[in-house]
Amino acid sequence: MVADISIYFLIDIGVGVIMICMAVPLAMGRVKPNRWYGFRTPKTMENEASWYRANRYAGRAMILSAVVMILLASLIILLYHTTSLLSALPPLAVLALWNAVMILPILGMIAASFHYHAKM
Repeated sequence: MVADISIYFLIDIGVGVIMICMAVPLAMGRVKPNRWYGFRTPKTMENEASWYRANRYAGRAMILSAVVMILLASLIILLYHTTSLLSALPPLAVLALWNAVMILPILGMIAASFHYHAKM
């Protein structure tokens, strides 16, 4: 059962690393306006300055959310292996915790990016 629970949170860590790899070019302003990759809204698509400003912010927010995801998943794996605190959780609770670690930082990033975009 140890590997079963750990694998979920290792997936979170992997997703966090992929998010950072995708976010760095955005945060550095290296991604030109396009239809496939970046923070795309009608406002950012019509104005190049808006595109770069919004995508720099969204890239930084994405890096932060990925770091939070990686840290939370690492902490859960550590707690699971060093204490009995998490080992007693039923499988459904583990799945809920895994989803929370994955989804909440991403929702925070999206909300922060749209909030910033609305103020531009």
